[in-house]
Amino acid sequence: MASPAAAAAAALLAAALVLVAANAGGGSGGGSGSEADALLAFRDTLRGPKGEPPEQLSSWSKSTVPCDGGQKGRQRSPWHGVTCKERQVRVLQLEGLGLQGRAPALGPLAPLHGLRSLSLAGNNLTGGLPDLFVLPDLKMLYLSRNRLAGEIPYASFAHTTALQKLHLEGNAFSGPIPRSLASMRKLVELNLSDNNFSGPIPEGLQKFGAASFSGNAGLCGSPLNIQCNQTVSAPQVPSPPAAASSNAEQKCGKNFMSMWFFSFHIVFLFFFFFFL
Repeated sequence: MASPAAAAAAALLAAALVLVAANAGGGSGGGSGSEADALLAFRDTLRGPKGEPPEQLSSWSKSTVPCDGGQKGRQRSPWHGVTCKERQVRVLQLEGLGLQGRAPALGPLAPLHGLRSLSLAGNNLTGGLPDLFVLPDLKMLYLSRNRLAGEIPYASFAHTTALQKLHLEGNAFSGPIPRSLASMRKLVELNLSDNNFSGPIPEGLQKFGAASFSGNAGLCGSPLNIQCNQTVSAPQVPSPPAAASSNAEQKCGKNFMSMWFFSFHIVFLFFFFFFL
C-alpha cells in the first residue's frame, strides 16, 4: 500500500499534468480565439449598402474559429475573405462588398500579428488613408478603386517598412506623394495611377514605370515625360521713378513757357511794324 507521501506526490503530479494540458489546449485555441474577437470587432465597424455589416460576413461567427489549424500550409478559412497559415490569419480580402462610408480604422486588426495582406479594394469607401502604424508587419495593401481622397500625411508609411506591394489607384488622393513612401526599400510593386497627386515624383520611386503614376495631371519628373518647370511670371515693365517722372513734367512745363514767350514776341513785333 502506498505511503501518504507517495500518494500526495502522485496527486501533485496528476494536477500538474492536467494544468499543462489545459495550458496547451488554451495556447492552441487562444490565438485563434483572440483573432476571432479581432475580426468580429473589425466587422462591427464596417457598413455595407444596407448600413450594416455586409451579408457576406455573416459567416464570421463566434461558434467557429477563423483558423482551426487542421491543415498544413496556407488554407482557406470558413470565414469569408480570410486565408490562414500556421493557425494565423495571413490574408484579409474584403473586396467588392459595397462597403460605404469612411474607411474603417485598422486598430481592431492589431491583434492579428500574422496578417500580411489586407485588401479593401473595389468598394465605396471615403475619407483619407487609414492609419497604418498598427500593422507594422503588413506586406501587401490594396485600397484601389474606392473614393478615398485628400492629402496623405508625410509619415503615413514610416512604420510599414515591410510593405512590398501598395495599390492606391482609382481614388482621389491629392497633394504630393509622401516621401516616407519613397524610403521603403522593400517596395517592389506600386500603383498610384488615376488620382490627383501633384508635384515631383520622389527619386526613390522613379524606378517604377510610368504606368504607376499615369492619370495624375499634376505629377512631373521621371519616369513621366513631364518636366518639373518652375512657373515663371511674365516680365513686368518697370514704371519710371517718381523723381524722374516729376523732372520730366517740370522740363515739359519749362519748354511750354519758352514757346509761349517766343510766340508772344513774334505777334507783338508783327503788330508793331504793320499797324504803327
